[in-house]
Amino acid sequence: MESTLKITLLRVLHYVFMGLMVAGIALFVLNQGNYFGITDGQPSIQGWVTAVGDHQPVTLPNPEGSGALNIYNFNQQQFLTMEFASRSDLFKPRYLGYILFQNLAWLFGILVLYQMLRIFRNLDRGVTFQPENIRRVRYIAFMIPAIPLAAFLASRTLAGIVRALPGYQSLGVKPASSVEEIVFSGLIALLIFALVEIFQRGAHLQQEQDLTV
Repeated sequence: MESTLKITLLRVLHYVFMGLMVAGIALFVLNQGNYFGITDGQPSIQGWVTAVGDHQPVTLPNPEGSGALNIYNFNQQQFLTMEFASRSDLFKPRYLGYILFQNLAWLFGILVLYQMLRIFRNLDRGVTFQPENIRRVRYIAFMIPAIPLAAFLASRTLAGIVRALPGYQSLGVKPASSVEEIVFSGLIALLIFALVEIFQRGAHLQQEQDLTV
């Protein structure tokens, strides 16, 4: 019963990651249609930026009846959509650079899902401590920090585009993504590399056991 439950759970995870990968590919293709105006004929780019406020607090009465309550609005997330009259207007380095980094973030995410799909497929087949699984886990460790890095570069490029807009009213614009996300994902990658070493040790022990038998 326990063995059947484990196999069923692995199979469910296999189909879950398959569904996520298919959904990621569909969204990736949809984004390309939006960028180059394939779906509605209107090329556009869109994304999040952080607008820097004036740092002036909003003062409200303290609900306790004494003093004041100061609310500071340092940053505000804003979603921007920039439309172009023709595709030729889109083919400029700053716009293509933004699309490139955005696509890299999506592609890295899809590749992570694909590697997880193949790992759970192997586990469902009883293939555990094998070089193929170890290699795929290592790929995941490399791509995990690459996703927020590409997203940060895309957000930084979009912030530069917004700063150049003459009609944009803001004291400043900075990327919506942060360096902290890259650092945190790097720590996750280190943990995954540690798991890779455990997998390698398990594969070595399994090989020794197979030779002994």
